[in-house]
Amino acid sequence: MRILIPYDFSSNAQHALRYALNVFPAGEHEITVVHIFLTDSIRPVLPLPDDHLIRNEIIQNLQEAIADFDDAQRINLEAAYGLANEVLVDMVRDRSFDLIVMGTHGADQAYRLLLGTHASYLASHADCAVYIVPEHSVLQAPKRVALAIDPHHPVVPENIELIKKLPLEHLEIISVANSRKQASEIEELAWLLELRKLDVFSMEVIEPAGSIDQTLEKLVKEKSIGLVSLIRRKHRFPESLFHDSVLSRITKSAKMPILVLPGEA
Repeated sequence: MRILIPYDFSSNAQHALRYALNVFPAGEHEITVVHIFLTDSIRPVLPLPDDHLIRNEIIQNLQEAIADFDDAQRINLEAAYGLANEVLVDMVRDRSFDLIVMGTHGADQAYRLLLGTHASYLASHADCAVYIVPEHSVLQAPKRVALAIDPHHPVVPENIELIKKLPLEHLEIISVANSRKQASEIEELAWLLELRKLDVFSMEVIEPAGSIDQTLEKLVKEKSIGLVSLIRRKHRFPESLFHDSVLSRITKSAKMPILVLPGEA
């Protein structure tokens, strides 16, 4: 799997990198760590005159940052100039990365807010899955994963394959129903019945307890979930406003790792 990890030299970026390499060892996956730099607030148009000098210095700093990791020599290191959101989206599109792994907070208070925005933006716009690692999350691979679904939109097969690459012991399929009739209809969907044949999967239909994000947070505490996975879909306006606002709230306020999967158009 091809994995892209943005890195800003903050303690949280180091935490997210360590987390990523615990879950996706460099010896088993193609890992690229990139630092994106911008010298001022003006939108970049042309390369800087000393661009190559800056890039060389960044690469040296990245080499020092990853020196203690296993298989550090297998990790690709890059420096890119531009606006972080645009650079990362372009890298995913042009080079077919399968996954972005990133933290949610940077080195100082102003950048903390900015990185939270980056995570939310990429979760909504990147053409790949986005794995978001909060700064205080436990440094271990998730064993119990909850996949929150919309039962009327089948899970894309590639998403299931990605989840199955996690070293998990259990994957719980979660859906929300407002009535027993609706719950029964969800449980009888053919594509969900196929998933339930696999030993690692189970299915639960729950009643909403407040907002969607509050319902998920409650579930995480009750079932000791180590990772919540959500499926992003493309919507028509104004439906997208509701979906994007929920996704934004969950990714910005997450206290546990979140894996946002691309869905069907």
